[in-house]
Parts: sequence; C-alpha cells; structure tokens
Amino acid sequence: MSLLSRSQLRIALAPDRVVLLRTEGLLRQRITATQVLPVVEGAEGRPWEPALQVLEQALPGFARKGEAVTLVLSSHFCRFLPIPALPTLASEEEEAAFARHTFREVYGEAAHDWTVRLSGDSPARPRLGAAIDQALLDGARRASKAAGLKLVSVQPFLMTAFNAWQRTLIQQPGWFALYEAGRLCLCLITKDGVQSVRGVPVSADWRAELPLLVQRESNLQVLEGQEIPSAGHVFHPSQTSPSQVRGLPANLQALTLSEHALAASPQPEQAAMALVGL
Repeated sequence: MSLLSRSQLRIALAPDRVVLLRTEGLLRQRITATQVLPVVEGAEGRPWEPALQVLEQALPGFARKGEAVTLVLSSHFCRFLPIPALPTLASEEEEAAFARHTFREVYGEAAHDWTVRLSGDSPARPRLGAAIDQALLDGARRASKAAGLKLVSVQPFLMTAFNAWQRTLIQQPGWFALYEAGRLCLCLITKDGVQSVRGVPVSADWRAELPLLVQRESNLQVLEGQEIPSAGHVFHPSQTSPSQVRGLPANLQALTLSEHALAASPQPEQAAMALVGL
C-alpha cells in the first residue's frame, strides 16, 4: 500500500457513543468507512468503561491490521487546567513533568493515576492541559493491540477542537465554548494563550444558560492589564452549519466542521467528534 493511500483510524469515545472512522490518503484524507455505535452510559466513577467495552467488541471487525489509530476522548472523561507559561523549559519531558506537577497541586493524590496531555503551543505561552485516567489509556492500548493496530495519538476532544481552530481563537481572542450532551467546556483564550478552562454540567437549555456562565467565569478572572473579552466562539458537534446553532448570544459565533469533513462523511452529526480537524 502506497503512502498516498495508507489507511488510518480515527476513533471517538463518548458516554453515549463510539465512533469508528477510516480515512485514506495523507495529502487529502478521504473517509472510506464510518460506524457509530450506541453506548449505555456507566457509573460516575469510571464513566468511560462502557464505551471502552463497546470499542473492544467492535474494533476487531472494523479494523485492518497495521492501521494507525488516533483516539479522541469526550470531555466527560477528562479534567482540564490552564498550564502557566514557563519559557525556561528545555524539553518535552520537562514540559510534561511541569504539567503533571500543576495537576497534582490542584487535585492532589488522585492525579498520580492520570496521564497529562498539552495543547500544541509554545511553553512561552499559557497552554491547555488535559488529564486522562491511566486505566482508560491502558485499556485503549490493549484494545488496539488485540486488533493488530498501533495507537499513535490520544486527544481530549476539547484539545482536538482547540488545535483545529487555534488560529481563529488566537486571532479573535475571547471565550471558546465546546458543548457535549450534559456538559459545557468553557475556555478563556487571549492573545497570550489559554487563561482559564472549566467544565460545567448544563441542561438541554444550555444556550440560555451560556451568558450567565460566561459572566460568572469573567468575574472569577483577574488578568493584569487586560480587559476580559465578552465575545467568543461556540462549537456544537451535532449541528453542522451556523444556521443550525440557533439561540446563541449575539456576541458568540458558531464554529462548524470543515466543508471537506461535511462532504466526506455520510453521518456528520453523529460522527462529529471524529471529524474535527479533517
């Protein structure tokens, strides 16, 4: 198989679904297979376990041996913190150690069982940090290995979305809200980087709740010499065009999947978590 036609898997795990998506080609990825599987949501302590079980059962019948896997994890399965800028860090190992230390300072002993990921940005700028249960990561590796696959990347959905729209979010500083059923991740992003991030439970009427949530977060922030912006962007995975995202405050703009991703997938609303960034 040539490099131009090599197939890869993008997998998304959420409390209510597992998305399996195959792409082919490196220069222009084509989606050649999609499967969306329902999940019965699990207990609060290990909410990712039912989705992982569905993945373990489905992967052998969907995968081709040797495929590389990118795994995208729902924000329900992750914890987030802004990681302060520290320009003196000399290596990725030092950056990772500093991020782990930051999580342990906030969460204590529980953080020892987590793996930490950082958004793709310079350590000279505040960055988005995400912590994932090590048991979830180990389970995903076992499932991939059993199916003859190589797990090459694990990305929290919030981080995938941030990286996909990073240029827009930095050039137009403000709030970035990422909605998933029952949960909203709200980040404050300025020209200097990620200043705050918080995940909050929301109802089905989350659009009406959004202005109050933004105002509450604004009141919690103290940015030296900067005015806290009121504008920002929102991404709702199940709504694929700005016209679908109705009821947003006038100061918040809707982000949508790329035209390429929309045209390439027969199920963009259900598979959106795996489509961001394509």
